[in-house]
Amino acid sequence: MPLATVADGNCAYRAVSLAMFGTEDHYAYVRLMASIEMLENGQHYDIKSPFFSIEDDRIATSQYAVLVKDVVTPGSYAEMIHLYAISAAFGITLQSYIPPSASVGLAGSPYTTVVAGRDVRRTASPAFTLMWSTLTPTAASPTFNHIVPLKEKSTTDPLPLDVDDDCTFDYAAAQPSDSIDNDVSSSDEESDQCDTSSEAPTNRVLNDDVDNETDTPQSDDAGDDVDKTAPGCISLQGDFLTTAEVMNCLQRPPTGEIC
Repeated sequence: MPLATVADGNCAYRAVSLAMFGTEDHYAYVRLMASIEMLENGQHYDIKSPFFSIEDDRIATSQYAVLVKDVVTPGSYAEMIHLYAISAAFGITLQSYIPPSASVGLAGSPYTTVVAGRDVRRTASPAFTLMWSTLTPTAASPTFNHIVPLKEKSTTDPLPLDVDDDCTFDYAAAQPSDSIDNDVSSSDEESDQCDTSSEAPTNRVLNDDVDNETDTPQSDDAGDDVDKTAPGCISLQGDFLTTAEVMNCLQRPPTGEIC
């Protein structure tokens, strides 16, 4: 899946920045690293040198002086050889890709290749893929003058939330409208599955409005001396309870205390 990059002459460096750092903002840093690499290791970027990095002579390459001028000038376009400089500067391989429609008449486009710069093992897995694109897609013979990074499209859907699993369902995050199972006749064995302590949980509340006490039966003589943290009951402050813990409390509430 292609990701958009700004078409301002820095697209190759923006694409690398986006692929490596998740933002185009570091494109100047990528250009700087490529500039240093080409200036310090000119023999690998001079088409007249026996150490020239590109072996396929179908790839058009400018003279070394032009390449250096372009790489040090913000807004100047990048050629294929500049990708080799980026590869060497960061010590990574990258996949260069051009759509098949641009390869008509060729046995295989030389621009679709693994780019391994100076002293970088070609057998290393590419860190990312750059696709050669065009700013004139409707032209009869479009010129591929733009570069964007490709992102692998995810085929994994989020796992559904299992609301029947009382031990794992996070009521605080999901905040369902009805967090208490209507079936309050669940067995003690199911209730004890999550209730691992004989003491009541403290600083935990239901996911319902605890201020609404009209639905909660109370003893008339409970008064202000009610122990709200008695075993099997629920504290009225803090976090949340699971459904199993709530039903465990409902099945055995202490007399005269709040559940």
